[in-house]
Amino acid sequence: MSATWTQLRHPDAEISQSRMSLAWCSIGVNGVQGELDMRAMVFDRYGEPDVMSLSEEPVPEPQDGEVLIRVGFAGVNPSDSKARSGESARAGYRVRDFEFPFVTGMDAAGVVERTGSNANGFRRGDRVITWSAADGKTWGSYAEFMRVPVRNVSPIPKSLSFAQAAAVPVAALTAFQALFHAEKGGMMPGQKVLIHGAAGGVGSFAVQFAKSGGLLVAATCGANNVAYVRSLGADRVIDYKTEDIGRAIRD
Repeated sequence: MSATWTQLRHPDAEISQSRMSLAWCSIGVNGVQGELDMRAMVFDRYGEPDVMSLSEEPVPEPQDGEVLIRVGFAGVNPSDSKARSGESARAGYRVRDFEFPFVTGMDAAGVVERTGSNANGFRRGDRVITWSAADGKTWGSYAEFMRVPVRNVSPIPKSLSFAQAAAVPVAALTAFQALFHAEKGGMMPGQKVLIHGAAGGVGSFAVQFAKSGGLLVAATCGANNVAYVRSLGADRVIDYKTEDIGRAIRD
């Protein structure tokens, strides 16, 4: 499941609460619009974590159809370390290379700072979640600000805190597309689905999406998570360490 880190200071008091000790990123924005600096974790070559460094960088300007987000919490995903190490580039995933220097990070929760032209539906101060463009050029969420396509921005439900919301975007999107995307999933009500790793970030979203979509759900997890996965709505929870999965789903 995504972890999150936070900035130290923010106009919204909720964002100022640190969930982890990775609170290097206190908001220290100086100047006026067009002349702002932000702090970001930048890397200029592939390698181990020590290739990343804290740097003062210009705040990106939202382009046509984009939104500038003031990041409150950023989610941490396995894809972030793969991007930094070069594993993603070597595998040819989405982009074959990054334009250095680069800021990684897929998930974020924060507030709208400003919008570019043709970026309708949001205004300054809106609480939102977002995920990065993942194009190898547009910087990600390990920074005080990030610009993203407006199609990648959604309002945060009132029931979620910023910390909770930052763990949602990539895991939830992955789960939903795997089940219901017309070309990747396309499942229909009444069909059966087996979800592995149902207690994890993607799996826990998948169980809930599947049930809300009218599917019959069998789900695997360890013994310690059986009650949790059942509470998510799974029709049949399988302890993969003690049960034969094939036999369980045939029963």
